[in-house]
Amino acid sequence: MMPTISLPMLVAVIAFCSICLCMMGLYHYMQVLKKKKVLLGKIKDSSGQWATASADRDDQDKARGMIAKLTQALSFMGQKASKGISDKEYSAAKLRFLRAGIRHPNIVPLFWGIKTLLCVLCVFAFLALELRFHFLLNTAYTMGGALIAALVGLYLPDFWLRLKRSKRAHSLERGFPDCLDLLVVCVEAGMGLDGAISRVSKEIKLSNSPLSDELRMYTLEVKAGKSRQEALNNLGIRTDLDDVKNFVGLLVQTIRFGTSMADTLRIYADTFRTKRRQRAEEKAAKLPIKLLFPCALFIFPALFVVILGPAVIQIFEALIKQ
Repeated sequence: MMPTISLPMLVAVIAFCSICLCMMGLYHYMQVLKKKKVLLGKIKDSSGQWATASADRDDQDKARGMIAKLTQALSFMGQKASKGISDKEYSAAKLRFLRAGIRHPNIVPLFWGIKTLLCVLCVFAFLALELRFHFLLNTAYTMGGALIAALVGLYLPDFWLRLKRSKRAHSLERGFPDCLDLLVVCVEAGMGLDGAISRVSKEIKLSNSPLSDELRMYTLEVKAGKSRQEALNNLGIRTDLDDVKNFVGLLVQTIRFGTSMADTLRIYADTFRTKRRQRAEEKAAKLPIKLLFPCALFIFPALFVVILGPAVIQIFEALIKQ
């Protein structure tokens, strides 16, 4: 017996299919219009590129000129502010910027100029707020507040630099195991140490830019005439990571005694992989202790409210009725 199909159901199915086909046609039509619009925009940009190139170049030159003048003024201010700094302190400050990934040649006086400018701006901002809202009337309190504002402006760039350095160190530490595995593959394929480091620095440019920059700096130092040992030691000093320093020491010993580079890298990669797994296990073991305080502060009170709330309401209603 053939199943019977009702007319309303057939009409509904046909209407649904028609709507779907219309939507698909509309979607493809919109895609064609979008591609046409993109092509027209490219043609328009290419035709007007020569007319606007000179104007854009002038605007960029003006912006660069203003930035250069501001940088020069801040550097001059920083040189006056840090006039009594010793060479040892200057080298230590420059090393801090290198570890944060900042390689501007005039960064130390520029940084001191920024600190001086922020110190003055914070004091003026505090005094302006006081004059506007009149919340401090005592002279001693005013001087104390101005001093605190000056200290905030003075140490705020140091806090930013510390955060930037910590973020870069975390990125280097996260990308070093993959870099080590790539080095093992390149050396076992027959490449030398310098060629392997140069190739790995290009391969990890998109995934880990800070580590790629450090390896590229090693390659540039070797090409400039420095020895491998000195370039490797500089790599360990710039990164300031125990894993990289151990790796650098291992490579220096390997180069000095002439042992197999591939075997050394393979053994160190296996050891480092084991160390990374132990670190992950250590973090997993610390996780319950770290979750105890958030649970006690946020989760348990909500559970108590949900569980004991109805009982408390019933007891309260019973007491009211009595």
